[in-house]
Amino acid sequence: MAEVSEVDWQAMLDRFRKYAQEAPPGPADSDPDPGPPTGGASSNTDCDGARLEACGVFARYHGATFENIEDRGVPAELRGQVDAVRGYADAIDDNIRQGCGLLLRGPVGTLKTTLAVAVLQCWLRRGGSARFLTMPSLVDNIFAAKAVSPDEWNQFEIRLRQTPLLVLDDLGAEWSSGWPLTKVDAIIAERYNRRRSTIITTNLGSAALRSRYSDRMVDRLRGTCRIITFNTPASLRRSPLASDAS
Repeated sequence: MAEVSEVDWQAMLDRFRKYAQEAPPGPADSDPDPGPPTGGASSNTDCDGARLEACGVFARYHGATFENIEDRGVPAELRGQVDAVRGYADAIDDNIRQGCGLLLRGPVGTLKTTLAVAVLQCWLRRGGSARFLTMPSLVDNIFAAKAVSPDEWNQFEIRLRQTPLLVLDDLGAEWSSGWPLTKVDAIIAERYNRRRSTIITTNLGSAALRSRYSDRMVDRLRGTCRIITFNTPASLRRSPLASDAS
């Protein structure tokens, strides 16, 4: 592990504390049946920036909604994938209740993260609660909190295990061995047992997933997530469509 300066370490811990402590528990975090929420906002109501930040969605993706995706234009080669993800979002109440998720896999820059956040925003608009976390950030938080504040990490991990909708972005970008992989496996296993919905984006194909993670974890994901493959070879980051595409 590369040496981390005292300043960097404190900044890492500050990020963790902001995410762990400021995120509201939400109406369904402790509910054994996570959906649908009652008294939620209209599906046409925009999520405010503060709530998105509290869920872990930062400024670049605040505008990641299906409406904005359509307004900017969907490439023909991604129309099927966008429609499939939107179909999941249209049935978000049933999907969350049943613990069904998504596994979005394909090359970088093909709208995977943008679409995952669009689904998360649909759930927030319904009054639900959710968390968004990149896999490298998850590992940062693990090491910072374990070394400095185990109690805070424990509370943070409980949220990851129990929140009705968890988006894990860029699976495979974290460390490829040791304790981080074990921790990811444990989080996925408990969410599977609790019937909590998980949306995952990854650049890894089936063979790479199985070579990196346990067969149990991969089988759980395949059993509870609809797999949508993005085959577009060229990154959309090069086009006017998605300067923030991922």
